[in-house]
Amino acid sequence: MANGKRGGLLALGLAAAAYWIWGMKKEDKDKVKETVRNAGSRIKDKLPQDIKDKLPSFASKS
Repeated sequence: MANGKRGGLLALGLAAAAYWIWGMKKEDKDKVKETVRNAGSRIKDKLPQDIKDKLPSFASKS
């Protein structure tokens, strides 16, 4: 059962990568990138300060 789920996830990931490379227009790619960037910023802003202090990647980027 676990192999079937992994195979399905792998196939889904490969299909998404192929669509990203060959199927999407530049404008659509830019929209996706901006959406992901904004979501990452919102998540980072909501993290408590003590967790941010423990993660070195946040300390170097903040």
